Amino acid sequence: EKGEAELLEAVFHFGDRRVNEVMIPRTEVVWLEKGMTIADMYDIFSEHPHSRFPVFKDTHDNVVGIVGIKDVLRGLAEKQLDDGLPIDLAMRPAMFVPETKFVGALFFEMQRSGQQMAVVADEYGGTAGVVTLEILLEELVGYVSDELRRHGEEVVSLDERTFEIDGGVSISDVNEELELGLPEGDYETVAGFVLSHLGYIPKQGEQFDYNGHRIAVTEVRAQKVERLTITRLQE
Repeated sequence: EKGEAELLEAVFHFGDRRVNEVMIPRTEVVWLEKGMTIADMYDIFSEHPHSRFPVFKDTHDNVVGIVGIKDVLRGLAEKQLDDGLPIDLAMRPAMFVPETKFVGALFFEMQRSGQQMAVVADEYGGTAGVVTLEILLEELVGYVSDELRRHGEEVVSLDERTFEIDGGVSISDVNEELELGLPEGDYETVAGFVLSHLGYIPKQGEQFDYNGHRIAVTEVRAQKVERLTITRLQE
């Protein structure tokens, strides 16, 4: 019950996030084409083992349904499908949502309707991308974690040379506490320093050395550097 209450609170405080901020953009979506056989789908699934795939006809702006792997396997087991039949027979109607819809509202809507995937439409009616209930849940749970973290320590000592740091901690605070000597600039936080130094948004796991320290990015979410570790290098 406590977990549900925290999630509910997160949804209400998550009002400024919109679907187009968390969706999988159309260029990164793995598609199935209407009319392709189940055998053809196997080839795609072997390279991209997703649980669901959007199905298009002629163009990605014309999404005609969603195919779930569980539905295909059930159909094969019940002898209603075979490898030579089209995926259309296992297709379910797609749910369409505008890209400006709020994340919290869509989360509840998909939960109530039992939908696991939705197609995100842009202002012109084209396909902007797709979003899954799993993605929304990760965003909301991540928000809860962030809120809890804000009430905890921003700098945690892992050992005598390594520290875990919240990306939002100020440069002045971390310099004072750890004597890092990070430069000040057109930014106020450690995350801002990392972005300025690299010149791009790093991926999780990227690291670099600076002023006798190794800085590793341990968490990136929604294009934001959330957590880092800083290790003093031995001379």
